Amino acid sequence: MIKNERPSEELLFEEHVPEFIPNMNLKTHSQVIIAVWSFRAIYIITLFLIMIIVTGDSVNDVKVVAVGPGGLGVILAVLATEWLMRKPRIASVPVRLYSNHIKMHVFPYERLLGFNGCISVDEIERIEIVRGDMKQRVNRNYRFIQWEDAPISYEVITKNGKRHSSGLKPPGQVIAITDIISERWNIPIIDPGHGVGKMIEYNKGIPIL
Repeated sequence: MIKNERPSEELLFEEHVPEFIPNMNLKTHSQVIIAVWSFRAIYIITLFLIMIIVTGDSVNDVKVVAVGPGGLGVILAVLATEWLMRKPRIASVPVRLYSNHIKMHVFPYERLLGFNGCISVDEIERIEIVRGDMKQRVNRNYRFIQWEDAPISYEVITKNGKRHSSGLKPPGQVIAITDIISERWNIPIIDPGHGVGKMIEYNKGIPIL
């Protein structure tokens, strides 16, 4: 079981999350939060209106329309908020490494299931680095970095088999935090490659030499 109590804290490392979320165009942390809460406001207001119509004096046809299309709209808004925006939400939140636990992003439904984002060192079996290609925007114009065969994220695997992803992060940050975990905690780091991979910087689609 992942414990809920808050372990004693000594911050060892905090990820530096870049302004722009990897693999997305002009998406910052604030933009993701605004999008998420906009969708949440839509389905909360829609649910409220459906309840008013269903419990009111409206005719049955109106109630059917409210529950049918209205309910479908709520489901789509929930999917957009809690599933489609899942990856950018994880990527936009820094992971914090403490002396005896790691603090990761946690979703509301995970809190309901008893997970508060804290994973004790005693619960961790291994860390698996995920390698691949990733686009990292540098500014609001046309400048970006293309990573190839790079460590773009990592997964914390607990002894009970659960996996917790860091989300897409800059390769340097992935290497930095996993090196500290290996050194301080002596936990196995599984890396299918080596180094930070290949980096090519582009400006307006042209490689910068």
